[in-house]
Amino acid sequence: MRGYGIYLEDRISELLKYPYILEWRERLLENVKSGRRSVVLFFDGLGNALSGWRLGSVERYRTVFPSSTPTFFYSFYSGLDPGQHCFLEWFMKWKEEIIAVPPWVTSDGKALSELTKKDVFPFKTIPKLLKGLNVAGLTPFADSPFTKYSLAGASIFKIGALADLLAFDYSKWDFVIVYWPSPDRELHKYWKSKPTRFILSEIKRLVREFLRLVPMGTDVYILGDHGQTYANKDISLSGKLVPTGGGRIAFFGEEPEFSNACVCDIKTFEPLMGSIRRLAIKRYGRHIALADKEYRFQYLWYKTRDIGHHGGLTDEEILVDVLRISR
Repeated sequence: MRGYGIYLEDRISELLKYPYILEWRERLLENVKSGRRSVVLFFDGLGNALSGWRLGSVERYRTVFPSSTPTFFYSFYSGLDPGQHCFLEWFMKWKEEIIAVPPWVTSDGKALSELTKKDVFPFKTIPKLLKGLNVAGLTPFADSPFTKYSLAGASIFKIGALADLLAFDYSKWDFVIVYWPSPDRELHKYWKSKPTRFILSEIKRLVREFLRLVPMGTDVYILGDHGQTYANKDISLSGKLVPTGGGRIAFFGEEPEFSNACVCDIKTFEPLMGSIRRLAIKRYGRHIALADKEYRFQYLWYKTRDIGHHGGLTDEEILVDVLRISR
């Protein structure tokens, strides 16, 4: 398998040596149930960049596969493996068209109408699991269908800037979940150049201020849903190939041929994804194409040429650090 340096089976076995991020989720919720106030700060795309922060204890985990935002947050909020919740990547088949999840819009950005909880999040929510506890969610996407249904039962607050986190009263809540879309968007556009380094320094600075504000007796967790890898070479997808997927991984109903990607049956990845339901294959396809090192899939509707991408199996993409600070 080009781009990973070893055979795919060996790569999967190597990743299985790392603890799984859903194991961390289970322990987190048990701590909250036991009465320990907790705040989780999700910084999209942060990956495994926390070992040098020196603010608390850091553990490294294997995130979900595909290593992408929708896959991760459907797993985090439901507690299910990707193969079970069946939301495997950004672009998905939905009623004869390709849509983007979790924003639940068409490929050209039009919002879908008449969505129900059964459509968007047909699972038991974390607030329902933590019945009797006060749960809050802070996100720039407070009005999205995914936020509305995945956090049903929680109080949801819209934030427009990182500084908003410093104005929130955390003492009123047993469990707070915060989502912020950086540094993912900067990594996509600038990779690790000056704009991204600036955002990362601002995030670290904010965390230091944040820790002065949270009440004593609070556990603070900081992590990303995935990382990113550099990819500036296109794998073009013609009109005959209209796959689902994301930047580094694409799904197909029929087996495609690529010179710069490894194509496998989706069942190959059950050790990472859990048992794969028929619904997942219906929504995405039976065959997965993994882009080689420095390659990205260029969909027909893409209007940009991002140079940072994720979804694959490299350490940069799939290994994430969890930083814990106990106040």
